[in-house]
Amino acid sequence: MLDASYGRDLTVAVIGAIIAGLVLEAPRLKQWLAERNAPLTGEWMENLAAVGDQEPRHDIVTCRQRGQFVDGDIQRISPGNQTNRTYRFRGTIAASGEIYCAFWPTNRVGERGSYGTIQMAPSGKDSWSGYYISLLRERVPGREPTPLDPFTTNEMSWTLRKR
Repeated sequence: MLDASYGRDLTVAVIGAIIAGLVLEAPRLKQWLAERNAPLTGEWMENLAAVGDQEPRHDIVTCRQRGQFVDGDIQRISPGNQTNRTYRFRGTIAASGEIYCAFWPTNRVGERGSYGTIQMAPSGKDSWSGYYISLLRERVPGREPTPLDPFTTNEMSWTLRKR
């Protein structure tokens, strides 16, 4: 038969272990809550304007904000022949509130894919607008691109889908 103090000691030990676990995990929990509540953390609809012979493109952006830093994934959802394209981005939020990021393809085997920079500013509640500059040179029919050809610049916007 067990002594009554054994049950009390066991209860105190379990409660102590729970409190110790919470204390040890508090910094991670605090970071998780801060990221979850950060203004840019969430899922965004990215709209890329038509340029030249390209039709408008639409992506789903999953963004994580950690303090002044952002990073995430981009998945093309239209046009239909580009839905296999995925990208990563990483950047910073300036003191003025603008976002500056680099982006690169994650699945373009055998091809260079599009890569470059993103610059956006808040344009309303839960929306951003700006440009991306692709380091792929604009194509000139009949000749290879040269370093003097302009970079591809495209208007873009993000609208919050869900937090």
